[in-house]
Amino acid sequence: MLVVKQQVYEPSKPAKQKFDEGMGTYDYEEEISNFTEAIELDPNYAEAYFQRGEAYSMLDNYKQAVADYTEAIELNPNYADAYEKRGDCYFIYLPKYYFSLAISDYTKAITIRLNTNDKKYLDHLYSIRAEAYVKLKNYEQAIEDYTQAIKLKPDARNYYWRGRTYFKSKDYSEAISDFTKAIRINPFAAAYLFRGLSYNELGEVEHAILDIKKALELKREDSEAWNL
Repeated sequence: MLVVKQQVYEPSKPAKQKFDEGMGTYDYEEEISNFTEAIELDPNYAEAYFQRGEAYSMLDNYKQAVADYTEAIELNPNYADAYEKRGDCYFIYLPKYYFSLAISDYTKAITIRLNTNDKKYLDHLYSIRAEAYVKLKNYEQAIEDYTQAIKLKPDARNYYWRGRTYFKSKDYSEAISDFTKAIRINPFAAAYLFRGLSYNELGEVEHAILDIKKALELKREDSEAWNL
């Protein structure tokens, strides 16, 4: 596989100083002000646009966040994080008709990470793209993406959500297999519940009752723990 090396942009010193002043203050209005000054000092500063987009996102101003992530991408077309975060805005925070745009951005982020041999967050990108496919009822593609996520990170969460997708597509045997794998890693209530529901769909009532009882037991224990 061809590995593409990304170029590192060197901003002007005054812009970098303003950028550094904006990082990590947790006062998002102040961060926006500093990043805006950095951009005014160096209009080609993609990372300043990206971080200003992050600040806007924290203030629930997702449309402005999308605008800044888009500027960052235009300045640096290989900015995987900007594609991912813009995809998050499309998928999580904006109306449902943005799901296809989210998938497009996640796909671009995955492609860049694969081409640059950067596996950071790659499992998350596959799993969140899978979630977007589920929203569009494209269960086959969602299962493929969860499978890729599992190859990178075989944890209970990824097995559980692939199981949920099998459940939605009425492949109850595969769902049971995935819920069982999730339970072996982390025996949590939802995995038992949906395994029980899957057994019920297959007419295996005794197994269904045992799992649903276990789910209720774990849910009760969890509630009691939070009330201590």
